[in-house]
Amino acid sequence: MKSVVFTIGCLLMALASLAQTREIYTNANFGNIARNHKVLAILPFKTKLQLRPKEVEKNGGATGVAVLEKREGLAVQSAMHSYFLKRQESRDLFINVQDPNRTNSLLQRNGVTDETQSGFTPEELAKILGVDGIISGTFESTQPMSNGAALALGMPGTGRSIR
Repeated sequence: MKSVVFTIGCLLMALASLAQTREIYTNANFGNIARNHKVLAILPFKTKLQLRPKEVEKNGGATGVAVLEKREGLAVQSAMHSYFLKRQESRDLFINVQDPNRTNSLLQRNGVTDETQSGFTPEELAKILGVDGIISGTFESTQPMSNGAALALGMPGTGRSIR
């Protein structure tokens, strides 16, 4: 079974309400690769929150922000899974998607953490998870200035991007 990182722009459209800008990568050979896929797994999204210093302090410093990033990555994973389930119910999608709880348990059981994940190929991760392909991505949220300052300058105070 051929496996690839299966990041799809049209699937991320469900999360467009979170994004003001987005960069999306779709494998150029996506149609051929995905044709025989039957089961996919969604990995927790890698998340980067860039908060103002007061927000970092308010959330427990760097350790607290790391916890928030982990939680946000799991939330995006869950939202993607819900999106796929809705597409299956409406018969728009004919691929099964592994439950995120199973995915996360198998990752943990096999020693795959946020820190070690980059040391695995997509094919290795798919084999560990018992799926044909994986969906992964990056979620970024920035808040470089206060909302009040942003309003005074006539600019949006926050920006989010999904990759």
